[in-house]
Amino acid sequence: MSRAEVERFVKNLAKEGSLLENLKQSATGLAPIVAVGKSHGYDFTLDEVRSRIRVPGRHELMQLDAIVGGKGCSA
Repeated sequence: MSRAEVERFVKNLAKEGSLLENLKQSATGLAPIVAVGKSHGYDFTLDEVRSRIRVPGRHELMQLDAIVGGKGCSA
């Protein structure tokens, strides 16, 4: 498990429209984001997503948080 995987997942969201659409349809919090990531072969944990959202300058991850409706760090 790696924080780098979270970064790779977020970057690929911009490249792969189907991945983003899948995420939008099923993400109601951070736990579903992890589940979608795992179902597409990414290996990261809920804690890794949480920690990356909290890092200043991680605008991509804040956008990911916005995708789930601003649920913040709820599971």
